[in-house]
Amino acid sequence: MILTLANQKGGVGKTTLGVNLACLLAETTRQKVMVLDLDPQESAATWSDLGGLPIQVQRGGDPRSFDAPFVIADTPGNLHAVATQMAIQAADVVLIPCGSSPQDIEPTKRTIAVVKELTRAPCLLVLNRIRGGTITARAAEEWSGALGVTVANTRVHSRQVFEQCVCQSWVANGPGSMELQQVLIEILNIASQKRINEKDAV
Repeated sequence: MILTLANQKGGVGKTTLGVNLACLLAETTRQKVMVLDLDPQESAATWSDLGGLPIQVQRGGDPRSFDAPFVIADTPGNLHAVATQMAIQAADVVLIPCGSSPQDIEPTKRTIAVVKELTRAPCLLVLNRIRGGTITARAAEEWSGALGVTVANTRVHSRQVFEQCVCQSWVANGPGSMELQQVLIEILNIASQKRINEKDAV
């Protein structure tokens, strides 16, 4: 399975979410998980260099060229970058992390439009870094549902543990981990349904 994280908007937590999902996937399945760091900032690769992650991180490359059951591609905000478009086209599922700020709406709309131009793979939008009970969080529940893609049932909340996890390996326990587990289940279910649909179409 190739999972590509994409959003034109910076600061939505693509790398933090992607690396934590990859670690959870590796621990859960006991299979090889490769994270492909396509962002020039190399945040995922730098994080991996600190050690303690149960995954492999590769700087650059084509997601389809790696011999691993699971490849997670962390893309830059530039939707027109060759690496970003290649990762979107290769994806079995495109995950679009999105914050709850009104400033997230237009970049996320543009991201969805580009993704739909490049692939017929299913998209899953996940509300990330959400502060529960706030006006912006409640508003995000409304506008995210009007963007034309599936919205994850699980919300990933803003937690100090996510801010600190770069220095403390990854989020393996606690409420943050439970949210990640639920998001991962949704992703795997979508990927499984895609495979069923492809077999039925043959």
